[in-house]
Amino acid sequence: MTDERLYNHILLCHKKDYEQLKDYLQDIIEYPDYIIEDDRHINTMIYLKNIKRLGKYGRVVIKLALSQDNEHPKNSIITLMRLNDRMWKQTINNRGDFIYKW
Repeated sequence: MTDERLYNHILLCHKKDYEQLKDYLQDIIEYPDYIIEDDRHINTMIYLKNIKRLGKYGRVVIKLALSQDNEHPKNSIITLMRLNDRMWKQTINNRGDFIYKW
């Protein structure tokens, strides 16, 4: 996660979500329930995890670095947020193709 994304987006737009989910960030990325190819943004994946301990759904969006992409030379976290039941289901059903499903 770059400082730019953390300070200029996540803490500005999703501060409460970040405070609740920051301790689970690595778990969401390493052990997601779903990874979905984001059909709205090229080379971007959506990682989803039901964090039962919190009774929350977590969503992490990651931009993948490809060798031909000089603007994004490293994989990077774009955003981190909580989802309610409706958004969780909409993301799973309508956002893109499954890459991984637990």
